[in-house]
Amino acid sequence: MDLQAGWRIRVVTPINRSGTFQLETAKTEYSGHTVTVDSGNDFLGYEVAYYAIAARRSDGVAVSFVRAERIIGGATTKEASPQVPLFDLPENFSYIRLVLLTRLSQADHNEAILAAANVSDLEDLTEKLQANPQMNCRRVAQSICSWVPVGISVQPQRRNPQRSHQWVPAN
Repeated sequence: MDLQAGWRIRVVTPINRSGTFQLETAKTEYSGHTVTVDSGNDFLGYEVAYYAIAARRSDGVAVSFVRAERIIGGATTKEASPQVPLFDLPENFSYIRLVLLTRLSQADHNEAILAAANVSDLEDLTEKLQANPQMNCRRVAQSICSWVPVGISVQPQRRNPQRSHQWVPAN
């Protein structure tokens, strides 16, 4: 998915005692349409960070950090920077794409952030990534590929056409 001007990115990062981002579940209970999950002792809370996507004067887009909030033990604190800065990209890389690689099922996937200075380099990187994800997700002079750490959710959003104050998934 190519990021578009006017969209935003919502990043949800679990905060665990262990320092990992993957949420381990100690117990899951089902009751009708309700699912209750016990996250055990490792889970402390989570962070929600927002990034704006704006058009560049020449071409492409720029991604900039807007705000972050950490929710731990029911208390919310504002943060000056995200816990995991996923979109620290070179200034000249104005074409940005999110790639979701699904393997056996929707639950078995990796997400990558790709960026390049021009569309042809972005297309070339995407083809290489799809052909061999482990070998081709890396930083080179003309493009960058970086994996989103497992457990972190990156959600591109756009404004709802019927209610412009609401954000909806950009898919």
